[in-house]
Amino acid sequence: MRKSFVKRPLLNTQMTLQITSMADIFMIILVFLLKTYGSGAIDVTPSPGLIIPRALTGSAPVEGLKLEIGEKTVRIDGEIAIAGIRDYKFKSDDLSANGASKALVSSLQRKKQEKSGSQVIVVADQRAPYSTIKAVLASAAVTGYTDFKLAVVNPN
Repeated sequence: MRKSFVKRPLLNTQMTLQITSMADIFMIILVFLLKTYGSGAIDVTPSPGLIIPRALTGSAPVEGLKLEIGEKTVRIDGEIAIAGIRDYKFKSDDLSANGASKALVSSLQRKKQEKSGSQVIVVADQRAPYSTIKAVLASAAVTGYTDFKLAVVNPN
């Protein structure tokens, strides 16, 4: 007879589950998900002709710097920051290498000195292309704004 050198597990040993590590991981994931998700209601009076997209939400209102993207202008808290955009698009010479609008960055820097905070509420026309919204977000990010919310209309 041959002897086997392969060790077999003992059948009478008990296995235990270390749940502490798993609970820690789940807590980290939960905190991450709660911090990254956010929606809220704000009181916004859009300019005439601006159509805001519709979506469902159920949170308390939030406040922040309001950036309004229209067909011919971009407004910061109701004041015209950039006039002369055409069909929701920035002029090509106004965009820098990182995609930010030079004129909007200078307007946002002036506004940042007046108003503290890092939250921006983007109120964009439903017809505004993604490239324009991306340029506005890039301009705000370059200026130091880090918390972005997109405004939508609650159909109820």
